[in-house]
Amino acid sequence: MEWRRATKLAAVIFAGAAPMTPDRPDPPTTRPVSTQVLGLAHVGLRVADAERSGHFYRLFGFNWGWRGHAERVHVMHHDSGLELNLIERADPGEPNLLLDQRPRSPGYTHVALRVGDARALAAQLAQAGIRITEGPVELADGSTALFVRDPDGNVVEFSQPAVPKGSFLDWVE
Repeated sequence: MEWRRATKLAAVIFAGAAPMTPDRPDPPTTRPVSTQVLGLAHVGLRVADAERSGHFYRLFGFNWGWRGHAERVHVMHHDSGLELNLIERADPGEPNLLLDQRPRSPGYTHVALRVGDARALAAQLAQAGIRITEGPVELADGSTALFVRDPDGNVVEFSQPAVPKGSFLDWVE
């Protein structure tokens, strides 16, 4: 039942209609909008100290783009085309309300960055003194995931895609 309601809600939100409420249980439409999503534009992360967070993300190949002043938004770019917006508005030392508090509210929980070798990255992270919070772990689809927290407690997943069965790599060894 909850899955069906969530699906309806997503359809309503993406169709630009008003979300469901107790007095309005069914969405007025589930027609998709005609605009095509072309990709992910950026990920915005609330941080307490953009300089400190920027240092962390530079370890993974992100470089400073422009740095805000009045807006306190600092942009980092990666050669892969990813963009991070570090939004300097967090209270230092406060917990991540989506992940570290109960009840757990709906919302974005992490960003996942695709990598070629999660196990090799785990060794590099350990050598750099970055605490791994989970993994590397093989998931049901055959991919491998590794999780860390950035300086503000935001979860960063490093995801290594599964090797398709019957691929050339199955024959190598």
